Amino acid sequence: MAKVTLVGLVIFLTVCISIYLITLIHLTSEDRSSYDDYLDNLRGQFSHPRSHMRRISYERQAPLERKTRLRFMSKLVDGRSLSTTAAYEPIAAEPERLHISVSTVPSFTVPVSQVDESVTVVSALLDIGRGKWWYYRRPFEIYLDYLEQMLRLDVNMVLFVDKKAVDFALKCRTHLSSKTVLYETSLADVPLWNYRQQMIKVVELEQKNFRAEWDEAMRHHPEASSADYDLAVNSKSYFLYNASVQNPFHSSHFVWLDAGYGHGTREVFPKNFRWSPTFPPGKISLIKLTPTTDLLDNYPLEKLYRQDQSVVSGGFVAGDRTTVGTFHSLFEQQVFALLRDGKVDDDQTILVLIIRAYPQLFNVVHGDWFDAFRLFP
Repeated sequence: MAKVTLVGLVIFLTVCISIYLITLIHLTSEDRSSYDDYLDNLRGQFSHPRSHMRRISYERQAPLERKTRLRFMSKLVDGRSLSTTAAYEPIAAEPERLHISVSTVPSFTVPVSQVDESVTVVSALLDIGRGKWWYYRRPFEIYLDYLEQMLRLDVNMVLFVDKKAVDFALKCRTHLSSKTVLYETSLADVPLWNYRQQMIKVVELEQKNFRAEWDEAMRHHPEASSADYDLAVNSKSYFLYNASVQNPFHSSHFVWLDAGYGHGTREVFPKNFRWSPTFPPGKISLIKLTPTTDLLDNYPLEKLYRQDQSVVSGGFVAGDRTTVGTFHSLFEQQVFALLRDGKVDDDQTILVLIIRAYPQLFNVVHGDWFDAFRLFP
């Protein structure tokens, strides 16, 4: 009888342990897939403009023919080759826009047959309180001075600006109102705002425990000391992508230019401010600052993070609509990959990392900070 009882006890314990191990393995599997779900959720938040962004119109316009929304889908092929496809889905029409009216931002695109070969320039200017900083202080008014030169460009333009800059931008673009779409936007409107507290914690922790292997000069740089700065500059792909989805001018290509591009220097911009650049299809064009012999393979994360090193310029990024969608997807994934690892950095570091991972996606041209108009005339 004792032996039977002992055997029964052993069998019972074996069953319990088996159930525990199966449950543990199942939970571990769920944990592994949670990050994919996390990124999918974030990607959905990045896909469209926030409904409370406000579009400012100059004059009454006929309703645009908008019956579809472009949805990008990307997948990896053979490890590193990225394949991107696009599909259209129906959406509701937008109400007619009135003079200096404020309307809900829709998410739409136009049929491919209506797209021409024009270029749309995209930019944003948000107030992150830099005028109150002790280091690298730059009042908002200086950015307005910088922005004035860029607003003289005789090109299609989509602008996302702080309410403090709305009237200024409207006035500067009055003579180009038919080529201008402007959205009143705040830092709280961008999807990364949902992760601002996590970014703040990263920055604060690093300031208290600045590592010996980091460049001490970086301690006071904006990307190492201001989460709002990182939040703003890492939203460039979000603005560029949304402009490509909205595509109010039926453009084939989209160009990101920082609002302060050229730092107010007239000579940086093309003659008569007219610009009709061409870009290679299926590529994201940008400018590399270091010599041509200085390979990007020389810059893994540890040689970029909190190091006083500028490798590429984030002030200019250009590409066709489909490629911009792919670029945005890769950019946001890299931002969140760093954040998951307890790191936050600016757009220049993110750009180098994704160029290294997907070199076939990029047209990297050697130049200086403000050479976009010279290199792409």
